[in-house]
Parts: sequence; structure tokens; C-alpha cells
Amino acid sequence: MHADLFHGFVFDDQRKLSRAGKIIRPFGNAAGTFGAATINLARRTLRREQAFPGLRELVRLFYDAIRSGSAPPISVAETLDVAAERDTIMRALRLEGARI
Repeated sequence: MHADLFHGFVFDDQRKLSRAGKIIRPFGNAAGTFGAATINLARRTLRREQAFPGLRELVRLFYDAIRSGSAPPISVAETLDVAAERDTIMRALRLEGARI
């Protein structure tokens, strides 16, 4: 599986390992990326989402929660979990000497 989290799509890559597979793999990956990106763009166009798929819905849910006094769409615990994982990744990158 190849996930493009920036653009919000995934495509499957399950070719057999062979000499021919090794040769065509980059072209298959390019075709998979192109196809998934095209479908993703068409969906976003139909939903009138200019960027960041799902952001409009998330913002709406956030304001609905404020108006109704209900729980936010992303809990405090989830936010803290994401922050902790980000810190873990940043520490790992610093240990490897990566530039951030």
C-alpha cells in the first residue's frame, strides 16, 4: 500500500517480485498515484473542497460542538496522543541527525 497523507489517498501495490516486476514497478506506482490522485481530485471537486479533504466537515463539527456544548470532534485525549507521537518522531529524527 502506498499512502499519500498530504493529498489524502491510498493505492494498492501488490505485484509479484520478479525481474519484470522490478522493471515495471516504478511505472505501476506512477500510474497508481496518477489514478488515485485523479479520483481524489474529482471527489474533492464534486464536494467543492478546494484543499485539505475533510477540513470543512471538521470545522463544522467543531463549531456545532461549541454551539451545543457537546464534546468536540477530536477529543482532548486524541489531541494529546497526536502531540506525544509527534514528539516521539521529532526525537527519533534528531537522534538520526535529520534536518527538521
